[in-house]
Amino acid sequence: MATKKTATSKAPAKTATPAQAKAPAAKAAAKATSTSAVSAGAFAASPAPEHTRVDPESAATELLKTLVPKGAPAPVFSTQALTHGLDASGAAGMREGFAWNTRMDLLWAIGYPECFLIVDGLPETKEGILDVWDPNRDMKAKHLWKRHSQYRFPRLISRRGAFALLHESDAPDNPFYTEDVAFTKASEPYEIQSQDALRILRVTQTDFDRVVYLLEALIGPDLVAATLVELILDHKAKTKTAEQAASTLQAVLQRLPSTARKLIIDELKQLKLAKDSGLADFISATTEPVAWAQANPKYELATLIWVRGQEELALKGFRAQIKDRPDMPGVRDVYAGGAPLAVLECQQFKKYNPEDVVGAYLNFYTSMREPWLLPAVLELTGNKAARPALTVWARKHAADLKPELENLARDAKLAKQAQTLLGLAK
Repeated sequence: MATKKTATSKAPAKTATPAQAKAPAAKAAAKATSTSAVSAGAFAASPAPEHTRVDPESAATELLKTLVPKGAPAPVFSTQALTHGLDASGAAGMREGFAWNTRMDLLWAIGYPECFLIVDGLPETKEGILDVWDPNRDMKAKHLWKRHSQYRFPRLISRRGAFALLHESDAPDNPFYTEDVAFTKASEPYEIQSQDALRILRVTQTDFDRVVYLLEALIGPDLVAATLVELILDHKAKTKTAEQAASTLQAVLQRLPSTARKLIIDELKQLKLAKDSGLADFISATTEPVAWAQANPKYELATLIWVRGQEELALKGFRAQIKDRPDMPGVRDVYAGGAPLAVLECQQFKKYNPEDVVGAYLNFYTSMREPWLLPAVLELTGNKAARPALTVWARKHAADLKPELENLARDAKLAKQAQTLLGLAK
């Protein structure tokens, strides 16, 4: 383990383990439906540079704002994926007004939701983190925090929660099932160096993409891209890791300036690989996406979500994909295929909607500011656990949602559902 450079911090008081503590769901739900008690105009302390801060204004982030202690400053959401701002290669595809604010328009353009957001300003003790991410204490000792932390607030994580996740990837234990002193040490933020990122990714066996995007949120796309390339070049040591690195690199490249992106693509094209190898396939999808998609029509959607100006081909790929399996595509597809694809996606959702997927899609969908948003959200709803977040979100954006609610008035059942479910009934 690398030496951790830490700031002086006070260790949290000793608390019960998750197995000993039981936080009632009703208490969390009551908090969620109340008006946020944060101090107006004040934001929590955060080491994130201003240009990397972004508020999705989604159901998830609006709910998180209600969970801070009364009178406390508002939480800060950030990701180093925004390091290069408008200079990022993916920024050329930015659609103004797609999201609730310009910074979020940019994040969608460069790859949201294939990224993590770090949350500063919420309680950072072991029990404080669990109160937000696991209020019912459902996580068991054998379960990974890496996976469990994404059920309630997908791709959102507190700063200490993030470092606890990295620790779990690098060690055999779930830090939330260690003593308080051990948890404090395992979750202490430190300056991540290139060798740390390389070591963590080499040993990551599950959810490789989550760990990549989490590292990127903390240290930026340049260092992460370089680490992924190193793993690809070392493919003879571990082929599966190299394939995972090539797969996730496609998203990270969107965050780099065009010149840096081109240098990496050119380097990958020089690799001497057997054409029928899995790694060669992943690299072709990254370096020549349109040609690869045309040669692999059943899988072209996964590639074309990163290619601007290919909306029709992406939509065609999605239609071909759903003939073979009643599975969910990624929310990112909507950015590639637009409203027609969103309608198809909602239809698919009815066939495949476990609770963790419902939460993920509701949270990501609600960061979009699109005319079809409200009916799409209603199509995806039916999960009582999602209602508190949707209620807070709807009150936040009531003025913007009102015209769409009026359009829904011709469908009495849908309009009533919207008014009641989203807390807009008079």
